[in-house]
Formats: sequence, structure tokens, C-alpha cells
Amino acid sequence: MKAVEILKAARNHVAAPNGWTRGMFTRKRSGAPKGFACCAIGAIDLVEGSEWDERSKAVNALEAAIGKGNSIIGFNDTAKSKKPVVDAFDRAIASLES
Repeated sequence: MKAVEILKAARNHVAAPNGWTRGMFTRKRSGAPKGFACCAIGAIDLVEGSEWDERSKAVNALEAAIGKGNSIIGFNDTAKSKKPVVDAFDRAIASLES
């Protein structure tokens, strides 16, 4: 699975109803995809079939989309809603598709 596909799958998980959380990588939540709400990194980790090199590219693209001085975990956990997290995924996806 390519990095862009990993990001798309993780983005869709976070964007789904009950799919996003803060303060933990994953949290059991009924109604969430696969039964778990995920932070941004947790959603990337939950993507099945991803190889280490492509996962690393996905993480690097998401870090670049978030911007300097922010870790993915810090960005996710300080977000007031999932919208900025989903928006960061969209920017990362766009950067790999261009």
C-alpha cells in the first residue's frame, strides 16, 4: 500500500462518525470504524497492509502538512475538533498526489 493510500484510509477513519479521539492512540468506541476511535497517528497505525517505508512517507507528509514546531500527536491532542486534523490529512494527501 502506497503512502497516499495509507493517508486516505487514515483520514477516512478519523473523519468518520466517532472515528477521532485525543489523548490516546486508540480508544474503544461503539459506532466507530473497526470499533475504535483514533488519533491521527493511531489511524495511520491501524491501516492494514502498510509497509514500514510507505508508512514513514505517510507520517512525514502529515508532519509537513501540520507545519514546523508541531508534532502530529501534539497537533491532534490540542485540536478542538477533528476538522483541523482531517484538513491536515487532506493537505498531506494533496502533497503526495501532486
